[in-house]
Amino acid sequence: MLNALPTRAQTRQRRLMAQAALPRFASGQIPSVRENDRIAVNTGMTVSPSTQSIDLRLLIAGIEELDAGFTVFDADLRSITANARFRQMLGFSVDLCQPGTPFSAFLRDNAERGEYGKGDIEDLVATRLALARQFLPHRFERVRPDGGVIDVRGRPLPGTRM
Repeated sequence: MLNALPTRAQTRQRRLMAQAALPRFASGQIPSVRENDRIAVNTGMTVSPSTQSIDLRLLIAGIEELDAGFTVFDADLRSITANARFRQMLGFSVDLCQPGTPFSAFLRDNAERGEYGKGDIEDLVATRLALARQFLPHRFERVRPDGGVIDVRGRPLPGTRM
């Protein structure tokens, strides 16, 4: 037996329930996104038509709640998103973590603060940028100047590269 598609009222009710359940940032705000903005989720799984898209605000709120630093860069190595934990862990400013910021700006900020050790800033940035442009999966630990250790992981995403 085939399941009937939900009515408009049922779809609207589900959307309203999902919006009411959205986690809030510490400020109490929900990320500002138009109500009908959606992004497709390509998980490789077979899903029903009603679950093929996710409300963008819910996705952003979920990313903000992660206990790990999280970023996505596009094929041109420009920032798409960075959560608060990423900024906090690495000491980046909110201004630096805006969408569209080149990856090289993050590398330069790190290099200027001694995160990569001593050396010519431009050489430190260029070396890391060349590696990033290969868009290879990677995982390594990096010892920070304060002795802390961070676990760095990355892997290409379809359509975004990293």
